[in-house]
Amino acid sequence: SDVTLKKGHFTGDIKLFTWFNEIKMNTIERKTVIIKLLNENGEPEIIWTLTNAFPKQVQGTDLNSTSSDVAVETIVLAHEGIETTAA
Repeated sequence: SDVTLKKGHFTGDIKLFTWFNEIKMNTIERKTVIIKLLNENGEPEIIWTLTNAFPKQVQGTDLNSTSSDVAVETIVLAHEGIETTAA
């Protein structure tokens, strides 16, 4: 099934949006995506590897100036396989 990732928005961090915007005529570069769950020391505990992943959906923040909500980005990745390893 698809993998949904959410993260806070940081200034200048547009790599995922750039990748998503490269879609032309239903072609996009598929990539190996590595997701790491880090412990409090910044060391990986669990690693998920997505094979031939590509973005299906990208959603930015609402940009509501009357709200003090945290800006959260969401990306949905389709893939051809997932492997989980313990670090």
